[in-house]
Amino acid sequence: MKREIYAFLSNFIVFLCFFLGLIFSYSYFFGENFLEKHRLIAAFFDSILLFYKYFYGFFIFIVCIYFAFFVGQEIKVYLKSYNGYLFSRFYSFLLLFFIIGLFFTFIFNLILPYIISQRNEYKFSYDRYNLLESEANEISLKIKNIDISLSSSRFFLSSDLSDTMKQKRKYLENLIRIYDKMRIIYVNNEELLTNYYLVKSEYSKIPSYDVDLEKVKKTFSRYPLQNLKKQDFFNIVNEFISQADYYTANYFAYIAYVATKDDNFVALLNLTLKFINENRNFEKEKMQLISEEKQKNFLYLNTEKFKLAYYGFSKLHKLLPSDNEILNYKNKSLEKLRKRYLFFDEIEKYFEYYGINDVFLLQPDSKRGFYDYIYMQKVVTFNNYSKIIKNFELIRFDNTGSVILHIKIPFATLRGDFVYQNVLDKDNEQSEITLTKVFVSTDSFDTSVLKVVKINENVENLALFSNVNEVGFFLKVQNLSSAFHKVAILNLKLINIFSLSLVLLISPILLVLIGAFFVSLFSKIEFNFNSKFMIFLVSLIISIFSGITCLFVNYFLIIFTSLLIYIFNSVHISLAILSALLGFLIFKIIILNYREKRI
Repeated sequence: MKREIYAFLSNFIVFLCFFLGLIFSYSYFFGENFLEKHRLIAAFFDSILLFYKYFYGFFIFIVCIYFAFFVGQEIKVYLKSYNGYLFSRFYSFLLLFFIIGLFFTFIFNLILPYIISQRNEYKFSYDRYNLLESEANEISLKIKNIDISLSSSRFFLSSDLSDTMKQKRKYLENLIRIYDKMRIIYVNNEELLTNYYLVKSEYSKIPSYDVDLEKVKKTFSRYPLQNLKKQDFFNIVNEFISQADYYTANYFAYIAYVATKDDNFVALLNLTLKFINENRNFEKEKMQLISEEKQKNFLYLNTEKFKLAYYGFSKLHKLLPSDNEILNYKNKSLEKLRKRYLFFDEIEKYFEYYGINDVFLLQPDSKRGFYDYIYMQKVVTFNNYSKIIKNFELIRFDNTGSVILHIKIPFATLRGDFVYQNVLDKDNEQSEITLTKVFVSTDSFDTSVLKVVKINENVENLALFSNVNEVGFFLKVQNLSSAFHKVAILNLKLINIFSLSLVLLISPILLVLIGAFFVSLFSKIEFNFNSKFMIFLVSLIISIFSGITCLFVNYFLIIFTSLLIYIFNSVHISLAILSALLGFLIFKIIILNYREKRI
């Protein structure tokens, strides 16, 4: 018997690797799309999720194939002729099935929350990146149309010239912002980096000030527009430089660059910008500001005021992007800040497609006589221990129905059962994202405190504490009992969560039931052919049958478990009834041989 168990385990592992390889190949070539940097690991995660979904069918297939084709002949003869209880001599296999069930229950329970959250993050990244890419392409097309218009000599006398330049500048700003978001998602994309720096270069050349349009029209009126040449542009720019009108000179240098795409005009652009900076005494003011800001931000960093230090060094980095010392202190303060805060540009992609929409909670505080009405527009799983919330709102009433506190947070996080206002905007210290609005408050409420409110045990939306994917929810087994007691009213979504989790919990017993039934059935079948093709054909039929059986077993168990939870309003009673029924079925199958022989 030890040899047979070893042979079964060996075949089980071989088929397991073979099936995982097939599922991985399907997921990689025919499954959902992901970014290239995520494709391999996401395909592996999809393989695990598919294997989890069809695990019972896979197990049925292994048992059927082994006991139909690979089991020793003496074992088959023994099983056919034995007239006692199946369990009395064949308990080793049934015990092995139970251990396999325990092992996979433990593995699935351990890794599924991580796999679901990570796989969803990869999907978010792919969908978000494609959306941003389409927006970037639309803006690029608009900029291209503006360049075509600017290259037309008839456009130079148009009164819309200045507005068009402003519009192009706005488009370039939006394009840079989109590329920044895309770079967060896909850092090592060379094509994206090239486009990003080209747009940054174009943006740095475009004038950021108003010019005298009458002066522009008067200048163009002196030249034949139909025959305007590069030398004419050089003459115009040099003329304004000689008049010390550097703003207009820079404006015409940019118009010339857009119209001709001649790199010689880049030198003129840089020259005029240099004159403008010298005229403003810009460098002197900047160095004085930098010296003062450095001292102030070093003090913030050393006194653990990391938020003030980060935003201070960020401003300095924008002024001096090549200063490695400032960049180093900016990154150091950012890493310190990450221990307490999240950043909007890093979590924005999560809210695009997925999440739980419109969560409403009403929780009483009988000790203080308060009632909290809570609304969350969207809640998305961020990692294994926290959720991120979009538009969190709390209205607190007293016993008379008067509003005593009303707060609204654009972005927050849920860790355990506490809501935190710890989401920042990297680029804007005074952004609405970072501020908590207090509309009405006779109660003390400190906006500088991260912890906002505790979600108490009257939670009626278990989805806040589960791992969500596109098809359903998964709740870890160790959280099953405590989570159920937090639910005041059961609905179909909550019942589905508990059903899926309970089905995983009864997996060992179910494997013993399935194993006992198919061992008893297929050990009696004798295939009187030696054709490998026929063996392959029969195996294929069995695998298809296993898949159908798997779907039937899964859906039946989920529906039946949901019905038990709904009737008894308890996961413990439902689990006990399921275990008793499965145990009874196992017992009936075990004595099947004995009854047949008696008849």
